[in-house]
Parts: sequence; C-alpha cells; structure tokens
Amino acid sequence: MKKWIWTWILLTGIFVVQAAGLYAQTPMIYYPEIKGASSFYYDVITLATDDSTASRVRVYTKIAYDDLQFVKQEEGYYAKYELSVTLFDRRGNQVDGDIRNYDVAVTEFDQTNSRHDFCYSENEFTVPPDDYELLISLMDQDSKKSRHWKGALHVPKYRKKDLEMSTLILADSIATDQEGHSRVVLPNVIGNYEEDNQSILAWFEIYSSDKKDSVLVGYRVLDTEDKPVLDQKYWKIVSDSTVQEVIQIDRTQLKSGRYQLEVVLGKGAQAIKQSRNVSIHWLGMPSHASNMDDAIEQIRYVASGKEIKKIKQAEDKYKAFQQFWKEKDPSPTTEENELMEEYYRRINHANRNFDSMMDGWKTDRGMVYIILGSPDDIERHPFEIDSKPYIIWYYYQLDRQFVFVDYTGFGDYRLTRPFWETMGRLP
Repeated sequence: MKKWIWTWILLTGIFVVQAAGLYAQTPMIYYPEIKGASSFYYDVITLATDDSTASRVRVYTKIAYDDLQFVKQEEGYYAKYELSVTLFDRRGNQVDGDIRNYDVAVTEFDQTNSRHDFCYSENEFTVPPDDYELLISLMDQDSKKSRHWKGALHVPKYRKKDLEMSTLILADSIATDQEGHSRVVLPNVIGNYEEDNQSILAWFEIYSSDKKDSVLVGYRVLDTEDKPVLDQKYWKIVSDSTVQEVIQIDRTQLKSGRYQLEVVLGKGAQAIKQSRNVSIHWLGMPSHASNMDDAIEQIRYVASGKEIKKIKQAEDKYKAFQQFWKEKDPSPTTEENELMEEYYRRINHANRNFDSMMDGWKTDRGMVYIILGSPDDIERHPFEIDSKPYIIWYYYQLDRQFVFVDYTGFGDYRLTRPFWETMGRLP
C-alpha cells in the first residue's frame, strides 16, 4: 500500500471556502501515513436454519490488495493478514468466533497497489435469535497494525410465519448448481458498481411453510428522489421450505448515480420487503461520489473558482474532471488516484456525520475533516452551564486545535475562529 507520510500535498490555485465564507490562497489536503494499517469492507446477513430455535449469521469481508502490506521476496510479493470475527451476547460474553490467517501472493508490483483485486472471506455462525454485538478485526501480519469494526446485530427468529426471507445481499458473481441451488461466489459488499459491470446481482433465500406454493416477487430500483426507475414482478414457484433466489438487473438501464433496490415478496395478504443501497459510477470516478455534478461542486476545497467553472462549462465534463484529478495524482504510474479516492471518502464521511442545516461536506466540521482528516482527539462539552455546546478537535501532529460552537442548538457547529487563521503556518 502507499507509504503516505506526514506531509502537505499542495494543490495549485486560489479558491473560496464558501461554507465558512473565508478566503485562502493555497489549497492543501493533509494525509497521515498509513503503512499497513489495513482497512476492509464488510457485509452481514442473517438466514434461517431448519427450525426456529437457531438462525445463521454470515459475515462477508472484502480487502483490496492496496490495503495490504506486501513484502518483496524472490518469486514475487507476499502479504499476510489475520481476520477475526466474534459475536458477543448482551452481557458482553463471547458466544462464537472465528480467527483465520490468510496469505496473498502476487507476481507483479502493480498488483500490490491494485484497488480492483480483492481478498474475500466468509464466516458463518449458528446462534439463537437475539441481539448481539459483532466485532470484526483485521491485522496486517507484517506491520502488526490493525483495524476494527464493532456494532450491534439483531438476529431474527425465522420459521414462525408462512412466508419469510433472509437478508438481501448484492453480489458480483453467483454460482448455480444443476439442482438450482445458488450461492454467492463474490459478494459486492459495499454496493458499488462501475459502468463496465453488465449486471447487478441480488441474492436471498425464501422460506415457506408450504413446499408447493407460488410467491409473487417484485423488485424496484428507486432514484435519490424515491422515483422508480425500474419496476418488475414475476411469480416464483417455491418447491421446498428453503429456496435461493437471484435477481439479475441489467446495469445498462441505469445511469451513474445512487439508487435503492427494493425486493418485495407477496403471498395473499402477506408482504415482506428488503432493500439495499446501490451506487453506479463511471470508470475512474471516485467510488464515493454520488454523481458528476455533485463531484464537481465538491472540489471547492482543492480547486479555484476558475477551475470549477472550466470543468462545468467543458464540452466533456467527465474528461475535464478526470484531467483535473490526473494532474494531482500522487502516484500516476498506478491505476488508482489515491488522492481523489481519499478526498471523496472524506466527503462521504462528512455527509454521514456532520449534516445539519446543510450537507455535511459544506459545514465547518466537514471542511476541517476533508482538509485535515480525522482529529487525533475530540473533546465534547454538550451541557455547559455558562456557554453554548461546543466541541474541540485536536491535531497533535500539527499542534493545532479547532473549536466548534453550536450557537443555534440544532447541531450546527461553527468554527469560533477562521480556519486559515488557525492554521497559519505549519510547524
């Protein structure tokens, strides 16, 4: 993976920080060194067993080669990592778990930097229906650095109704045997599809108390305004108590953007719905960008007003956008533009965590996060007697701190001091 060092990547041009109403002269984005602290994507689904006293939990993980630390050896490049998946009950006691070690070998150096080649894993547990806490940990064996994800997990009780369905999962590849049983070979995990993908695959299980029955299967693809782009229905003959079903959607019918896939099963008065988010983006577009117009608007922290206007007015906006980021690619010999991907990852994080009176990326906290990344420490003061609620972000490596105050009481935290005045000159 890239050896990001504590440095400023200087991007040319004068720009206006519209979210804060400030002017600045040297747009810069700050990137800390990662060095083998592997990240990963994950997806969790629940499925039925043969009786109602137990359900299955299946955990999929997906790790890009670029997120692993490869070591050069005589015959190629090698990476090793440990993946652990653990389930805890409500009291914090371990209910089940699995630890596995993986070896990855490639022959070419370019493969070690790939974000289109992945390591996949699948872990499955059978547990009583209940509420649990799931912990997924990934440790790079070479750097000994690790990443963790921990969150609540509800495992439902199946086999109690005439018609039920498992969690819906999106996939890149599904295999079907001669008897019609299917399984997910390559899970998509994060719901991102590039324009060269011909199909969007959705897999789930149908559970029926009647082994000779017909179920109405409907699926819709909704855009960001909840308007249906696709709407299909068909009848499915259920010949067993458990039947796997695959929905294949022609990707060419969808433009680049964000969608929601809804799948509904119907039988008499019963109706069950599952949904998943789906994102389609141009080849070479950042995976976290929702659409081209938004992606162009969001470069305000690294582009001048003149550059933004030039891209918007270009005959081919996509080509102009790509050229803008190509000129700032820190490693142009690799297929991935790491700076662009990191920038839009931060945009996505800001939108999910800092939205208030406006989109999260436009807020003061969003601006600081996008430019500087995650703070080293956060100090929260939500219930002060003699002041409005405020938050302090500390960046120890930069010897800087930023104070945000919620003047309105609606979570709209504003900087108490202009960003560029606080930054001044880096130590």
